[in-house]
Amino acid sequence: MKRFLIPLLTVLSLSSTVEAGEFNSQWEARKACDAWQAKGGNYIEDIPNSKYVHEMSIRSCKHEISTRQFIGFNHGNYKRNKKYTVKEVLKRFNLKPVKYFRY
Repeated sequence: MKRFLIPLLTVLSLSSTVEAGEFNSQWEARKACDAWQAKGGNYIEDIPNSKYVHEMSIRSCKHEISTRQFIGFNHGNYKRNKKYTVKEVLKRFNLKPVKYFRY
């Protein structure tokens, strides 16, 4: 009986740690992703004949409910606070996931 009890306890303890995320709650994961996004900064999209300044975030966060995580995306190869034409923005745009915030 003792031969089976130790492996069973080991398996049970490992399975609970594998499922646990990096953060204790959805709120904490969201806050961490938002902070990561803010650290990335913004770039400026220069739209012809527009009197408004279009500041765009270099990073974004998407909530994926099915996997209990927020996914941090990088939008492309942009420099902070640099002005880009619409053509340059489209050329540099390359959305890819780079960071995961599990809860």
